[in-house]
Amino acid sequence: LLAAFKKVLDPKFRENVKLVSKAWHDRPISPLESAVYWTEFAARYPNLNFTAAAAKVPCYQYYNLDVIAVFIVLFLIVIYGSKRILLLCCRKAPTQEQSIRNKSKKRSKRE
Repeated sequence: LLAAFKKVLDPKFRENVKLVSKAWHDRPISPLESAVYWTEFAARYPNLNFTAAAAKVPCYQYYNLDVIAVFIVLFLIVIYGSKRILLLCCRKAPTQEQSIRNKSKKRSKRE
């Protein structure tokens, strides 16, 4: 509680409050004039739709699920490709004995 009081009584805090107050009071029109303007504007154009553009966006686009899905698919493709490449590179090379057996099997099948 004491720290909060010290923070509020800090001269820097007071300067910031004065700056914000000055900016608030330095508006081109008063809040009442602004309210009157927007009320008249709404009365002049009753058919204008004041909805945000995000209200018309599908849910999956609003939450970027389509982008996330693309990244997941790309990630899975990279993982699958890396696995295939590693399997091809690390596959056990046939020994000389196995190659001789394979050649003899091929010859025996031809005959």
